[in-house]
Amino acid sequence: MPLTMRLKPGERLIINGGVVRNASNRTVALEVLNIVTTLHERDLMLPEQADTPFRAMYFQIQMMHLEPENHERHYRAFIDTSARCYATRMQVDDTAGCATISELISLVGERSYPAALRRLQKEIGRPGDARAVKSDSAK
Repeated sequence: MPLTMRLKPGERLIINGGVVRNASNRTVALEVLNIVTTLHERDLMLPEQADTPFRAMYFQIQMMHLEPENHERHYRAFIDTSARCYATRMQVDDTAGCATISELISLVGERSYPAALRRLQKEIGRPGDARAVKSDSAK
């Protein structure tokens, strides 16, 4: 079943590491007919934005998704960050935070990177959204 993606004017999309931009003045629909790695520009986090534990985990998952050839390096960083964050949240009895981290570890273990990124967006907002919050900065 094809994946249909809509791009607003000027919006960019990463497809298998290549960047595609909608040069039209209209929203366009792209139909992807085979299995590819995609990420919308609004979901892309830059390294300097990974300034809290949850944001660092987001960046690490994003990189596992975008750079499968460097999976092991990003996976180790993700596990390290997750373990430290989990321990910190256990100390302050943050069961909801621990449950979120456990869910993320499970999704990453299944290589369900888009689902893991969407789950983290519930906590931190979309990286490309100016209103994105740093909900885990105090913890």
